[in-house]
Amino acid sequence: MNYYYYQDAEVRAQIDELLQQNATIQSNLGTDSTTEERAEAKRQWMELAKKINEIDPKFYRERIM
Repeated sequence: MNYYYYQDAEVRAQIDELLQQNATIQSNLGTDSTTEERAEAKRQWMELAKKINEIDPKFYRERIM
């Protein structure tokens, strides 16, 4: 299995965009966030992580899990 993140600029850009989306989601949580809001943020992150796994499984295994 190739490690596409470090070899392919397009793959890197796609993964970086997904990670940026997660950073935005997480930064919008605060100390006053409800349990439901935190659960929704986790659900959204899991969807983004699934996309990362589809793009580059090795990156996912080494950096996400």
